[in-house]
Formats: sequence, structure tokens, C-alpha cells
Amino acid sequence: MTTHTHRQPRRRSPAGHALLAVLVALVLGSLLNARALERTAMNLPYGATRTVAVAITGPLRAVSSFFLLDRPRLALDNLLGRSNSRTTAEDVDSPDPDPVDPNPPPSTTTTTTTPIDRVQLRTPTAADPLDVWVIGDSLMELLGPSIVNVGDDSGLVHATVDFRFVSGLTRRDYFDWPAYAAEQLPNLQPEVVIAMYGGNDGQDANVDGVIVERWTPEWVEFYRGRVAEAMDTFASEGSHVYWIALPVMASDLFSEHAQLMNDVYRAEAAKRPAVSIIESWDLFTDGSGEYSAYLPNRDGNLELMRYGDGVHFTWAGARRLAAVVFEQMQNDWSAKG
Repeated sequence: MTTHTHRQPRRRSPAGHALLAVLVALVLGSLLNARALERTAMNLPYGATRTVAVAITGPLRAVSSFFLLDRPRLALDNLLGRSNSRTTAEDVDSPDPDPVDPNPPPSTTTTTTTPIDRVQLRTPTAADPLDVWVIGDSLMELLGPSIVNVGDDSGLVHATVDFRFVSGLTRRDYFDWPAYAAEQLPNLQPEVVIAMYGGNDGQDANVDGVIVERWTPEWVEFYRGRVAEAMDTFASEGSHVYWIALPVMASDLFSEHAQLMNDVYRAEAAKRPAVSIIESWDLFTDGSGEYSAYLPNRDGNLELMRYGDGVHFTWAGARRLAAVVFEQMQNDWSAKG
């Protein structure tokens, strides 16, 4: 007797389900890699394609960052020491609970402010703290909050942070810092503006419809004009401006470009008594004057100061620089007499 086994016919998933699964995978992949997508969009040549790409990837990155979906990629890149970009990588870490020490850590080199005339800020009190506005590109992501923390710890400085990812002074089609500051300053009326740019400024520029290639002499003159306008705007309501120069970078090429931008910052600040340069280069070098991601903290223990991109600060690096910024303000309000 032969027994026949009757198999159930295999159910086929509707084509719509497969398409939905593909779409979900694409959206999830985009959210996990949103920062890289936005950086790619920002670096596209001017035109309709770039405009659409920036309009899409900007909100995508904001959603990704809000829900912390970008953290796995950032952690992996940092673990592997990858550099996502010479100028725009934005690796971040979880907030560090340690307070900012208002005294700078020991260093084999010195970090100084380039003075014009001796700045004399008013002496703040706990009842009437110094009002400070902290602004900049992604380099301010952790540095800004660290400056706020050291100010809060002192009880003498009230600081607020306003930074923008992948922004800068070169390309105003994404974000126009002078225009934005001109709108905000009359209401904020800060006594001090602390600014840091350059992390995303190494891009070709559109000057009256003509594309000027980055790092050429023409580009340097263009950038000089942008820096001058920004400094004048930031100081326009009577604020004193502390402009933080770029630190040494892991990439020799980016370090060369950073020095070029620093030269512009120094030259323009030298024309303006209301602007002081805070140097950060030596603060992130080792005993031989070379870039080092790990540097000794106040206790003499090595700490990671820069992320794997060799550009952005870790919380330890941000605290290190914030302490120097605070010390300079403290020196300036103590300079009377």
C-alpha cells in the first residue's frame, strides 16, 4: 500500500511585503549613516542636485542624532580609527559627567591669547555673571557645553551655546552665520562672544557665479573677507570676541590648511581691538610638538583628547580647551588697574 504525503502549498508573500521590507531597510540604513550622507551632500558642487540632497539629508541627520541611531557607526569608526573626512567628521560620545576644571591642565607648551590692546572685561559677580554667547561649527559640539560647564562651576559666567553641524563661513547657502548673528545679537546682548570655525570651511567658494578653488590665493582672499565680516558682526553690539584658532590635526595636510586659516584669523583680529585670538595648537601637541590623540590630564594620566577623525574633540579634549578659554576671560576681567 502506497502512502502519499500531501504537502501544503507554500504561501508566497505578496510583492508589496517584499517592497516594504526593502524600503524599511533603506530608511534604517540611511538613518544609521545619516551624518556621512549629509557630509557628502554638503560637499557636492553647487546646483540643483546639491540643493535637493542637502534638503533631504539635513532633517535625516537630525532625526538620526535625536534617536541616537548614529552612535553605532560613530563608535565603530572611532574604534577602528577611521577618518570620515578631513574636515567634516563629527564623531561624538556620550556626555561626560565629570565637571570642567577651571584650571588648565599641565602642558609642555603654552597656549596664549594674541592681544591687541589689553582687554578689560568688567569683573563679574555671582549676582551679575558675565553673559557669554558661544557659537561655531561642529567643533563646538562638545567644546560649547564644556565652556558652559566651567562657567556654571565658577558662578561668574552665564554662557549659552549655539552651534551648527556642517556649517561654516565659506558656504552661506547652507547656513549664514553673519546674517544669523545680526538677527540674534540685538536680543541677546552678550558681553562676550566665543567663536570657533574652520572645521568645514575647506570647500570651493561661489563668488558671483564663479567657483573659486579652495586653498588658492584667490580663495584665501575670499575667506579673509568672510572672516572679517563675521568678526565685525559678532562685535557689532559691543561684545568682545574671543576667536579660537584651530588646533593641530592628525592629517599633515589638514594641519597645513588649518595654519593657513589661523593666519587669516590672526591677521583680521589684529585689525580689531574687539577681537582676541585664543591659540589652541600647542595645547594638543606632545612633548615633541607633534599631534597626539592621547595627552596627560591634570593627574598625569593619558586621556583620549581627539576622536578617530583626528579633528574633533572628545569630552576630555573639550574640557582641556574650555579651561584655557575660561582662564583667558578670567585674566582679562582681572586686568583692571
